[in-house]
Amino acid sequence: MGGDLLTLAYIGNIGHVYDFETLLDVMIEKKGSMRLFIVGDGDRREWLITRLQEHQLPHKYFGPVYDPSLLSEIFAQCDAGFNGYKNTSAAFSYKANSYFAAGLPILNSMTGDLETLVAEQGLGFNYNSGDVASLAKAVANLTEGDSQFLRRNVATFFESELDLDRVKESLENFFRIHFSGLQRPQ
Repeated sequence: MGGDLLTLAYIGNIGHVYDFETLLDVMIEKKGSMRLFIVGDGDRREWLITRLQEHQLPHKYFGPVYDPSLLSEIFAQCDAGFNGYKNTSAAFSYKANSYFAAGLPILNSMTGDLETLVAEQGLGFNYNSGDVASLAKAVANLTEGDSQFLRRNVATFFESELDLDRVKESLENFFRIHFSGLQRPQ
């Protein structure tokens, strides 16, 4: 990936449903080869920053960022986004959408639709929540793989499936096809 350090982005709530313990264990194991850029805040912020400092793990804490250009500048320095959840299954996450919008592949532990999309579309690498070896393998795959290939996959996926204009067009077509014969109530 870009530069000497693999730079992971984390955006959002710094809370208890996120798999920071596993990420920290991998960062400690691979000390000196990874850093974490954190955008957001939450009840575990102090705990996370303290652990990073105690283990002298490279990181930058930006706090909450609402300015899209500043967020874009931060993400431009990153190689991938961390979408690590503790035992969470869902269709998708706003966090993943933010990473994809920035063209970043993800390290993902969310099961369900997103797990399938990551695997089938080549949008990053999945790992098992709480499993240090699994995340370490995903990190190795990320650093040894073709980052430009992953970024192209993410850009293509975002443009074709998640871009606002594309979503609006799909919804309009859906309604046109499925509701064109309906009469308005009088």
